[in-house]
Amino acid sequence: KDPTNVIKNLQHSNKLTFFREREAITTNESLKHTTDNVDKDEDQWMKYLDRS
Repeated sequence: KDPTNVIKNLQHSNKLTFFREREAITTNESLKHTTDNVDKDEDQWMKYLDRS
C-alpha cells in the first residue's frame, strides 16, 4: 500500500473515533441529567404522597 494512503486512513479513523467518543460522552451526560431529574421528581412525588 501507498504510505500516504495508510496515513490518511489512520487520520480519518482517528477523527471518527474522536467524534464517536465525544458523542458517547454527550449522550452519557444527557442520560445522567435525565436520570437525576427523574429521581428528583420521584422524591417530590413521594413527599407529596406522604403528606396526603
